[in-house]
Amino acid sequence: MTYRCNLEYLTSMLLEEHTDVGKHSNGISANFTHSADSTVASKIIELLAERGIAATRFVHDSISVHMNDTDALYECIIEAHQWLFEGDYLNEVRDEWEILYDVQLPATPERGDWNPEILNECDQFWT
Repeated sequence: MTYRCNLEYLTSMLLEEHTDVGKHSNGISANFTHSADSTVASKIIELLAERGIAATRFVHDSISVHMNDTDALYECIIEAHQWLFEGDYLNEVRDEWEILYDVQLPATPERGDWNPEILNECDQFWT
């Protein structure tokens, strides 16, 4: 099962005995973004497998399939991003950290009205 945000990865960084708060403060947005990227990549692989398609190569956030499967890959890319963005992963992370660290964190920004379904209308969302 793929999760919208890899909470285990993000929180494990804070559980080390000698935590450098400054480094974590400076790196949290990049770490959060990379976690979301890896979550999308994992979801794409999961969706491809459900269609019986095996990815042939992985390089960072790039996925290769046989040329006959490129349309299916693109559909999986769209579906994975829709899955991620229809969720409320910022609040999921905040809620998890409040419980884990017994802290009160500020509210996340108000969500906009962007609809991930618009990705179905894109000619080239991911190139």
